[in-house]
Amino acid sequence: MPIHDAPDGRQYEEAARPGLYALDLKTGGYLWKSPTPESVCKDRGGLCAPGIGGSITATDDLVFTGASDGRLRIYAADSGQVMWQYDTIATVRTVGGGTASGGAIGGGSAPIAYGGNLIVESGYGFAGRIPGNLMLVFGVDRE
Repeated sequence: MPIHDAPDGRQYEEAARPGLYALDLKTGGYLWKSPTPESVCKDRGGLCAPGIGGSITATDDLVFTGASDGRLRIYAADSGQVMWQYDTIATVRTVGGGTASGGAIGGGSAPIAYGGNLIVESGYGFAGRIPGNLMLVFGVDRE
């Protein structure tokens, strides 16, 4: 379950818990917790939020998420441990020869794992999030 819990100016009885959580469907209890620390927004400016405000993709072994801090993360499905992450806000060379950078990852699109590739959009400037304009395609090294 991805949790965003972005500040909205109101006070709540419970503290915010941005991050990724696995729940037991029978009991509603936690199987594991992987909270995102506030420190992920250090040096990102006022548009950054540490939570996961978009859809996720899960396989039996991995969970793929994009987050409002602009990072793509891959978690172990059995433990919630972050296995790999990539900062999509970094400027990259495009296939057309230009440069582009991403931003917050959110909305209805999730990272797509297909045919040995991982496709992710980055740059979700809606509702005060970090804007950008980038689609990344990662391939699996089969060796």
